[in-house]
Amino acid sequence: MEQNSYRFTYIGGYSNVYAFTTSQLVDYEVRFAPSDYLFEHVSELGIATFEMIVVMTGTAEHTKTPADSTIAPTIAAIFTHFFDTHEKVIVYVCDTSDNRQRARACKFTAWFYRGLLNSNLPLAKVDRQMIADDGEQILLSMFIHLQHPNRLSAIDAFMSMGSDEK
Repeated sequence: MEQNSYRFTYIGGYSNVYAFTTSQLVDYEVRFAPSDYLFEHVSELGIATFEMIVVMTGTAEHTKTPADSTIAPTIAAIFTHFFDTHEKVIVYVCDTSDNRQRARACKFTAWFYRGLLNSNLPLAKVDRQMIADDGEQILLSMFIHLQHPNRLSAIDAFMSMGSDEK
């Protein structure tokens, strides 16, 4: 049986903000910030790129939130709502501020396989890691529609992102 999602609201603005509240009264925002700079080295592809950011709002920073199986289908519903054209590319960068990027990557992948695959969106998810100049490991995922007109070029650009800067 598929889980229902929480009701969400599209707030809009520059970062295309969506908001929802869980049954445990934890507030979330899902943002799709325009991030064309990620593919500026292949600007001729005209890739509409957005960085997906999932943020708990109104909650103490170090509060441990309870497990909630309805969050994944809610994020999937929001993602599906935003991902309304074949030309968009969404990049998810795991936050490294508390050195828990691996846990975030695992959680996000679980959300993807539980929620997004059930959404009937024909998507590819491509994962990679980069090492920052300070040695910090950065984990990234890119989502691209299987009918994106420049799908293969966009995947190549994502996989080589940052390599020209070193």
